[in-house]
Order: sequence, then C-alpha cells, then structure tokens
Amino acid sequence: TAGGTVLVKDIAPGLDQSTPAALVVAGETLFFTADDGEHGVELWRSDGTGSGTELVGDLCAGAIGAGPSGLVAVGSELLFAADDCVAGVELWRASGSAAPTLVKDINPGAASAAISNVVVMDGRAYFRATAAGYGAELWSSDGTDAGTVMVKDIRVGTSGSSPANPKVIGGRLFFSETEAATGAEL
Repeated sequence: TAGGTVLVKDIAPGLDQSTPAALVVAGETLFFTADDGEHGVELWRSDGTGSGTELVGDLCAGAIGAGPSGLVAVGSELLFAADDCVAGVELWRASGSAAPTLVKDINPGAASAAISNVVVMDGRAYFRATAAGYGAELWSSDGTDAGTVMVKDIRVGTSGSSPANPKVIGGRLFFSETEAATGAEL
C-alpha cells in the first residue's frame, strides 16, 4: 500500500495493464470496463474485494471484446452499449451478480444501433441510436424492451437528426440535432 491505497485485484496479471475505465456505481455494485488480456475490453464488476471483482460476461467471445461504452446507472441497474459480435452495438443491462442481458435490438440483425451520447434523466437513459428507416435519432430506455423507444423521429426519413451533446439541466434534456430545413440547431 502507498498512502492508504490497496490493489483490489490484478486483472491483467504481471506487467500487462487492464486499463480500467468508465467506473459507474449501480445499486451496491461498481461496474467498469477492463481488458484482462484474454477477453478484450469487457464489462467488469467489483464489490471492493479481490474475490468480488469479476468479469460480468464475455459478450463477444474471445480476445476481441465487446467494447462496452456509455455506462450509466438507471436505478440499481447499469445500462450500456456493447457489441456482442452478433447484433452489433446495442443496448444491454446488468445488475448485481446477474449476467448481462440484451435490452433491445434497436437495429435488428447484424446492423449496429451505434448507441452513443448516453445521459440519464428522471430514471431513464436518453441516447442517440440508429434504426433502419430512421437513421440516428433520440431514444429513451427504462431498461426494458417495451420501455426502450424512439423519443421522436425528428428528421423524418433515413437521414436522421443525429442528436449530439446531450445535457440535463433543471429537469430538461438539451441536445444539438440536424434538420434538413434549418441545419444544426439546439
């Protein structure tokens, strides 16, 4: 220990670095991304002990890694985007010691929903996602399939409005988007 710090677990043993990132607390669990040198960058969880620090699931089997991103806590659950090497980058859920589950295949099949720009407001995650026939639009999720919906088809058609830079201020969600008639606006 140095200055009261303690190594919880050597995720990538030896001189390799696991590079933990995107630390988020959901319920009583710390979730984060890390690379153990065997599974690629995947989702991990910890209760603060070595034995309680573990890989949540090898979503993209092998050394490729699912590349979890956009980790946010919605209540006691974690919502995140990840690529399981089958459905592309889609919305996933994890909680406590349970295995991660796919919330919704927003862009069905192997096509990716390319989820990004995730924020939380009033117990829901809001994010940019691409769906066939709509392009990139604003979506919202409560962590369930039925509760994961497009907020609005802002730019009707396949071009999408490409919402970006979301910020929650005073209980309202602000973001930039692009419309055919006005271009990029707030």
